[in-house]
Amino acid sequence: HSPSLHLPAPDRLRPQAATASLAFLPPVTRHDPSFFPPVQPQVTLYPSKMAPPGHHNLLFCSISGFYPGDIEVWWFLNGREETAGVQTLVMLEMTPQHGDVYTCHVKHSSLQRPIILDWSPLLLHPCLP
Repeated sequence: HSPSLHLPAPDRLRPQAATASLAFLPPVTRHDPSFFPPVQPQVTLYPSKMAPPGHHNLLFCSISGFYPGDIEVWWFLNGREETAGVQTLVMLEMTPQHGDVYTCHVKHSSLQRPIILDWSPLLLHPCLP
């Protein structure tokens, strides 16, 4: 079993145009793959800085625009799977509104229960009305 990145598909990551109508659909329809057709990911690979060989660097693999949200990612070095030094950065494209609360759920085999973190635009600007 190879280590991989597995990202669950929260409803918030579904296509924006269909989000408003989800509340009026029966639960079976909301999760029907034919209702939201699959969208292939766009993948870009780039280093964090321009550095000559032999110098420490980070390599980013940016994956975006895909649906559903379940995805697995592996790193390879010269054809062999790389497991040391693997980090994960997951981003959600958003337009936060007043009162919104975004929640990040992290599941991992080393955890007895998921880590759940909340974020709100008010955390950045607590004095805004």
